[in-house]
Amino acid sequence: MLIKTSIRLFITTLICVVVSTKLVQSASDETFCKREVIFEYFGWRIHRTICEYWLRVHHAFTLAYENDRVVPKCTFPGGAPRPTCLACKIQNSSDCTVYENVITGDGIYRRVIAINGTTPGPKIEAKLGAQVVVHVKNDLIDEAITIHWHGMFQFKTGFMDGVPMVTQCPILGGQSFTYRFKADPAGTFFYHAHTGAHRNDGLTGPMVVYEDEEPNKGRYSFRRVPEDNIRAPPMDHHTIMLQDWSHRPTREVFLIQNGGGGFYPENPFFPEGTSRVFNTRGPDNVAIAGIPYESGTINGRGRYTKPLFFQDSPNSNLVPYERFYVTRNTPAWRYRFRMICNSIQYAYRVSIDAHPLTVIASDGFDIDPVEVQSLIINPGERYDFVITADKPGQAYWLRAESLVYTMDDGVPIDEDVLAILQYIDPLTGVIQSFEDDIVSVPHPCTATSKCKVLNCPFTNFPPDRHTQCISIGDVKRVGVANRWEKVPGSPPMSFFGGPWDPIDADEQIFLNFHFLNSGPAINGKSFVAPTSPPLTQPDSVPEAFETCDFSCDQDDSADGCKCTNVQELKYNEPYQFVFSNAGVGGANGGAPHPVHMHGHSFVVMKVGFSELDQNGKFVKANDDICCPCPDDETKCCTNIQPGGTDFGNVGLTISTRGRVPCNNPRWRNNNWNILPNSIPGLNFKDPIRKDTIIVPAGGYAVVRIQADNPGWWFLHCHVEIHALGGMTMMLNEAPRMQKRLPPPRDFPTCGNFDWSAFAHYIAAKRTLRRQSVFDFFELLSKYDNDDFMKAGSKMKEMKLGTSIPRRTSGGAGTLNGNIQLSRTADGRISLSSTGRTEAIDAEENTFMQGIEAMFKAKGTSRK
Repeated sequence: MLIKTSIRLFITTLICVVVSTKLVQSASDETFCKREVIFEYFGWRIHRTICEYWLRVHHAFTLAYENDRVVPKCTFPGGAPRPTCLACKIQNSSDCTVYENVITGDGIYRRVIAINGTTPGPKIEAKLGAQVVVHVKNDLIDEAITIHWHGMFQFKTGFMDGVPMVTQCPILGGQSFTYRFKADPAGTFFYHAHTGAHRNDGLTGPMVVYEDEEPNKGRYSFRRVPEDNIRAPPMDHHTIMLQDWSHRPTREVFLIQNGGGGFYPENPFFPEGTSRVFNTRGPDNVAIAGIPYESGTINGRGRYTKPLFFQDSPNSNLVPYERFYVTRNTPAWRYRFRMICNSIQYAYRVSIDAHPLTVIASDGFDIDPVEVQSLIINPGERYDFVITADKPGQAYWLRAESLVYTMDDGVPIDEDVLAILQYIDPLTGVIQSFEDDIVSVPHPCTATSKCKVLNCPFTNFPPDRHTQCISIGDVKRVGVANRWEKVPGSPPMSFFGGPWDPIDADEQIFLNFHFLNSGPAINGKSFVAPTSPPLTQPDSVPEAFETCDFSCDQDDSADGCKCTNVQELKYNEPYQFVFSNAGVGGANGGAPHPVHMHGHSFVVMKVGFSELDQNGKFVKANDDICCPCPDDETKCCTNIQPGGTDFGNVGLTISTRGRVPCNNPRWRNNNWNILPNSIPGLNFKDPIRKDTIIVPAGGYAVVRIQADNPGWWFLHCHVEIHALGGMTMMLNEAPRMQKRLPPPRDFPTCGNFDWSAFAHYIAAKRTLRRQSVFDFFELLSKYDNDDFMKAGSKMKEMKLGTSIPRRTSGGAGTLNGNIQLSRTADGRISLSSTGRTEAIDAEENTFMQGIEAMFKAKGTSRK
């Protein structure tokens, strides 16, 4: 035993030198921000801080290095165990590298999308107000991309928001595109693809915007970040990118669920009928996902240990866990962790053994600190928390627990995503802990000492979990800058508070997130993307849209429809959005939805939940929401199940066969519809700001914005599978003001293309060695043969007196002269042919006669 301990001590001392050197090297990484002169004129200079990055997007594989597959080597030549394994090539086992040079995923081989050779991509850092410049090169083999800067306001630069066919054209393979925008607001954010399913395959990375005055800076060991030397401070450099993980590309996951026959995890190639997974469920017995939970990663690392479908025994998976290093000091240092959820579908409950979490920010905005044992983070959300590094052990587990419960006995599945909180001793340096020696356990939750959980998507867990849920709607904002910020549409804060612009009835917008036969939808509409981006190509509207028929959002339309869903907002008006989750395909027939709004942060006024029974199981949707009855829209059919509030109205659903689509929800209390400020429980005093919020199954979230950011902004569920299926829409904010914010010169354009048989005829008649009349009339080629009106308009746009030379040589004769446009005395456009004609092709002459007849029919003549 003594010998074994000595060997381990010797090993860890060697590791100490390596890891300490690595930490020092990371602290001296190149800075990407500097103060620059961006304009100079006769001694007058404009300076700006520019933070510039280069991202190369390409395909890669996990567990590969230098074009060879790698396997773990976990012992030294003498047989002593290594604290962490090396990655050694299969073809040459002596050629090894550290796993920092290898994309591991969860230890299962699969294709991913990498950024500069890693996934997630590099952290982008900037100071508040700096100009961020990101040069993106698309080296994917066959896929177009865009990148969205999740949480950035993009004020006056909406064309940098990165939504394909809304704000820009996709970046094609081989192309590059430069994003340039202001770093605003400050806080924790991330960037990710907004094309297809690329985000969850690896095209993502963290983004942090620092500020000098943080309201919660006294909660941790804060250090100011210099403007021209951006580098995370020692106690603020931990970023957690958390996501669920599949062993196949996300687009395959989507297609299997939508038309591919469903999931058979036990044997996907030769399945048995009884092994299909239809839904996973949470502790409230509400569906979470229509895809099975497989695995998860933290900063691109995880460890899948269950048997694969062709294996009889657990997987021998030894890829390393992610480690977060903290130093034990006296007095104890307090570390800030910035956590981001990039999940395809699943939320996580996050905790660190023996370390309470003091949550200080959400979605980039400071909150009144809340101390909890764990917090739940949904796709698209970010939370910042602080821990105190004062524990005696060497290492502790950081746990991310999915909210999936077993279908049979209703207990949580044991599939935590793990990382390691590794302590550094200030005297001896890094002592790398062996994973088998980490003996920490989760904080015990008991009936007399319940564990606090922030951001539950329901009111409470089952009683045997001994927890106390804290709703995000009950959290308060903090900060000198925010404390006196007026809530949009709220009464004045004092007698001298200025005029009151209350929320009017037509400024309260209800949006129901649910599933219909048409697919995932908002108010019965599954989104169809435009064929051209309306922000940068406004002339393409409305031809670029799939128009929503009037019947789409009628309450007797239980099937829904597919169209381009748009909500127009007036400039600088306050709006109240009510995000609901009710009706057929909602509530316990749907799933919780994390809703993200581009171009804004919103204030969270109120969150309402469904009703649960004493065991924490779903009973009915919140009665505050009225889903109109399909056969009588004046009545409510939100809860028509036996014993439900509206059971007496079940006979008003005959036309939809008992289904209540809830395409046009409203408040059950009509006073709330008429006077939105009269709703009980609205927080006018100190609501927090967010840009992504969970809409509980059977519940709702009330949020407000001031429509002061002109542009076309995406609003969608951030569950990737739901968004791909159509649970998205566009906000057309301040249309008139958008004309003042044009895109940069030479901004890429795109759209549909078609051409007529007549246009093809003209193209085929063009000559290679001489000019002919066909070259002149090529301007008509975009029109159909019988579209004389457009053709005439195009002719009138030409400058009068324009002469087009016509020359032919060789062959049957020569043609010299001009074709000229002029105006006759009565105002008509005249087409004239001048010059000497020795001969003219018979076919050309026939064509000219046809054109002459066309213009005569429209009041234009040829002399």
